[in-house]
Amino acid sequence: MATDFKSIPVIDVSPLLAKSDDANMAEDAGVCEVVKQLDKACREAGFFYVKGHGIPDSLLKEVREVTHKFFELPLEEKLKIKLSAATGYRGYQEVGDNITKGVPDVHEAIDLYRELEHGMYGDMGKPMIGPNLWKIIQGISLALGGSVNELEGRIAGNPFWVMRLIGYPVISRENGHNKLENDIGCGAHTDYGLLTLVNQDDGITALQVRNHSGEWIWAPPIPGTFVCNIGDMLKILTNGIYESTLHQVINKSPKYRVCVAYFYETNYDATIEPLDICVQKTGGIKKLGQAVYGEHLIDISPLVAKADDANMAQDAGVCEVVKQLDKACREHGLFYVRGHGISDSHLKEVRDVVREFFNLPLEDKMKIKMTAATGYRGYEELDKIHTNGLPDVQEAIDYSITKNLQMERMEIRENQWKDLTCGLLGLVNQDENVSAIEAMNNSGEWISAPPIPGATLCILGDMLKILSNGLYNPALHQIINASPKYRVSAVYFYETNYEEPIEALDICVQKSGGKKKIDTAIYGDYLVAKLKKAYPF
Repeated sequence: MATDFKSIPVIDVSPLLAKSDDANMAEDAGVCEVVKQLDKACREAGFFYVKGHGIPDSLLKEVREVTHKFFELPLEEKLKIKLSAATGYRGYQEVGDNITKGVPDVHEAIDLYRELEHGMYGDMGKPMIGPNLWKIIQGISLALGGSVNELEGRIAGNPFWVMRLIGYPVISRENGHNKLENDIGCGAHTDYGLLTLVNQDDGITALQVRNHSGEWIWAPPIPGTFVCNIGDMLKILTNGIYESTLHQVINKSPKYRVCVAYFYETNYDATIEPLDICVQKTGGIKKLGQAVYGEHLIDISPLVAKADDANMAQDAGVCEVVKQLDKACREHGLFYVRGHGISDSHLKEVRDVVREFFNLPLEDKMKIKMTAATGYRGYEELDKIHTNGLPDVQEAIDYSITKNLQMERMEIRENQWKDLTCGLLGLVNQDENVSAIEAMNNSGEWISAPPIPGATLCILGDMLKILSNGLYNPALHQIINASPKYRVSAVYFYETNYEEPIEALDICVQKSGGKKKIDTAIYGDYLVAKLKKAYPF
């Protein structure tokens, strides 16, 4: 976990590079010292500088100069390589095109990805198809106590990579950037891969890293170094020993700033889960579940950005999101969303407030006890909620409104619970580092749905199954908190109108053979029947 660091360490990796092809490198004193420093940096900050990497300063400078030259071109020239779904999401983005947490970023960029061949990863790889070794990861493998190749093979033996050439304009009213109502070059975020290496412009300090206390620590450019940070996939692999740290970019300099970021990723189709050696180091319990790297890339920010646009259905970015949502709803019944526009700090604040309530003495919580007289709103004790006739080991607060019904639940689940969501869509803000939700696949296997930093878990409900005539199927899911920690979540259930008859949509009937497969239901009646089963007062 990140600490209250006040500065970012500088690590000389030259001993690591010198011994990278030596089978006995783990015994070398110089390598051992580098490994020790990498481990400390990854545990305490999630960020570090590397020097002694073997790339001449002249080449680093030349790369930045070429990047400057491109961004100095007229806009019409830059738009000749405009990024789109048709280019495999490679190419140029204008200022404001990139969205972080629903807010346009004040930067322009060129995105480059490793080439994927057609059919390389089936349907999952299609969005990334298009034309177009760092030894530090070996040091991190050793730092975790594994072999030098611990993170290669099935994890990163055939790694995907991303490179972004980014330009941050000077923010002023004269250049019109104030129209974006934002001075953030790139909003607060974590990176999703293994390791990021950034070649920063000399003399311009703009990168900030947040420590455990929430302070933003500057990461100024240091000549001859790359600034490195670990990503979400490495956090999962280490079972939370290493933290993917929140960072942002604010260019307050009077100069145009560029940087070149290289994202070293896992294999595109790799299933990422905590390494056994890391599970053993953290008490023998997997705190984080599986994630598939390629699926982890799904981002709904194009949908959020175009939500008020009457022509949103024609937007290439929206079309790609829609395609991915359709696939997830058909095949899984639940999915994660990133780029939703809600800050990590706000999601955490909600969970913190929920935890404070459940820490109160029982007599205080019982002052807002749920009953039929309260309209099934209020506090529920442990074992008072029933699913499929069995008491659940959870306590909760339920809120609802009865016009265009929406419900919110603040809950703790400590044992087993199996159910379907009854409305349209459930959105779950999960506690970090406690993996408890499982969903059943078509083969009857329970698949973990772990908390993923910056993402919200979405679960389809019964009403959407009816509306889609069975094209979309809600996933049976359960919660088993095997962690030694008290776990909270905040669940928002987005529902239909309370009194609305819900029946299969004509377009869905046509897509499924022309016959209605599921009977009409009145949402309110359906909900009340479910509540009476759940709460036998």
